[in-house]
Amino acid sequence: GLAFARHVSDQHAIDVATARSMAGPADPCAPRILIDVPEVRDAVADSARARAYVNAAERRFNGNPRCC
Repeated sequence: GLAFARHVSDQHAIDVATARSMAGPADPCAPRILIDVPEVRDAVADSARARAYVNAAERRFNGNPRCC
């Protein structure tokens, strides 16, 4: 039940995208965190989660309809 709800709400896609972006930059020219400061880490995580949410919402509403 819970896994299906996470799938339908795109929460799983948001979590996966956030984890990928926090794993490290794919672009070697992208900014990196050199010193692990909790406040900076939290701000980066919040920013990554916000970007992942926007991307998932755009795919959900601009992509192919799931039903009908």
